[in-house]
Amino acid sequence: RTYCAYSRINSHSMGRRRKGKRPDGGEERVAEPCYRLNDEEREAAPLIAAHPSAPLLVLASHARLVVLDCRNASKTCELRDDQPVENHTECVRCLAFSKDGGFLASAGDDKLVKLWDTASWKCLRSWMSPKKVSALAFTPDGRWLCFANKFGEVLTVPCDAGAWPERAPDQPLVPGEGANLLLSHCCSIVTAMDMPPHGKLIVTADRDEKVRVSHMPRDPASGAHEISAFCLGHRSFVTCLTSVVTGAGETLLATGGGDATVRLWRPETGTLL
Repeated sequence: RTYCAYSRINSHSMGRRRKGKRPDGGEERVAEPCYRLNDEEREAAPLIAAHPSAPLLVLASHARLVVLDCRNASKTCELRDDQPVENHTECVRCLAFSKDGGFLASAGDDKLVKLWDTASWKCLRSWMSPKKVSALAFTPDGRWLCFANKFGEVLTVPCDAGAWPERAPDQPLVPGEGANLLLSHCCSIVTAMDMPPHGKLIVTADRDEKVRVSHMPRDPASGAHEISAFCLGHRSFVTCLTSVVTGAGETLLATGGGDATVRLWRPETGTLL
């Protein structure tokens, strides 16, 4: 279902055609629903995040966030903050759902990091990153949101409203306020981030060919100071990574980069498989 929705988002036609069978045995063409990008949405390459359990996609095009229904490729709503000054104003570069689909996070070039409730699609909280945001990830239990910036820092904020300090509606956002430093890549842009399902590790990649595997502390606010391994082997910047759970229950790591290779690792030891 998700794959079909990905393929239907295009800027050229209102519907794709699929082959069907007529009663006489011949083939007929049946139009499938398709979401068409408008002129504003076509200005930037769209970014898409799939809901983990519902037939929904979130499409980010420049500063706009649109929720799409995969069943008919229709627009469900457009995400807007009740505080107009806290809406995205520059290109959204990162989208991430929590594992249970209860939260959506968005961030980008305006340095805003926003947490959305997927039941109401209301913005719950906004933070200001010190630098432009380059990656997002939730902890597997959905209690913490981590965001990386182009200075190489990974910051973390709680998703529990009870842990947020009070802030007046008209109070301007302060860069870094309410966020804790989790780890740092020493001035190298963090390009991708992931947390395996068991929640014991956090994996970060940067543009300097490195993939770092760190132990995730029970309290992320205390910082991830212990490095488990480095996955070294890419000959160019690393652009993406994801955890892969095998049929035997082992969690592996897949990475891809500018050297046009996809590599499979055992993350705890940094062993290339």
